[in-house]
Amino acid sequence: MKRMRTTRLFHTVCLLSILSAFALACSSQTTSSWTSPGDAGVEAAADASPSAVDDPNCEAQVGPSQTVSQRCCLSYGIDGCGANLFCAAFDGRTVATCYIGGSRKSLETCVEPTNCASGKCVAGQCQSAAQDVCKPAIGCANPDLVCAKVDDDHGNGSPVFAFRCESPFSTSLGAVQICRVCKNDAGCEKGLACLDGRCKGAAGTALDTGIPMDYRQPELCCSSGTWAKNEQYSYSCR
Repeated sequence: MKRMRTTRLFHTVCLLSILSAFALACSSQTTSSWTSPGDAGVEAAADASPSAVDDPNCEAQVGPSQTVSQRCCLSYGIDGCGANLFCAAFDGRTVATCYIGGSRKSLETCVEPTNCASGKCVAGQCQSAAQDVCKPAIGCANPDLVCAKVDDDHGNGSPVFAFRCESPFSTSLGAVQICRVCKNDAGCEKGLACLDGRCKGAAGTALDTGIPMDYRQPELCCSSGTWAKNEQYSYSCR
């Protein structure tokens, strides 16, 4: 009888040990696969997969209202990130993340105006602010500015041409208003055409010594892009 009781006790202890181990394993598995809303962003950052932008299971891993630079789910829409943030995957990212509203700079990718510092999004790019590099097809955020061709070297050496948002001006440069920034032909004197945001002259148009160094480049003043030097600082478009 005593031996039988000892055997039963032994079996009971073994059974309890097995059940305890099984419960511990289940608890561990549940803990590793479940993510609380408060911890979602932390785990998502370590679990970023190349297909996460289009991942249909994103919401199972990441909660709504994520904070800046945390992974987010595009499927949540405006609820994907917290206040004044938006969810997107710009600049080649394969994982969507929360950006600060209005943080996108001139010519950076955007999906809506509130993404941009300039407040204007055209054809998927932020319109440029004053003096910033721009594209004629995208334009400038301020309608009073013109995306005009300029020499970033300011005539000090080899020209470095770029397009920047400039302000049109009416002051005549020398004998004619050639080279000035313009929006259209109406902003140029008769005989000049507004090209690349500049009033440019046709062949034979004279440029005199009154033209500042910044504008002494045929690409900024002549429709042909070339000129002939007549005397010191005096040129004619070819």
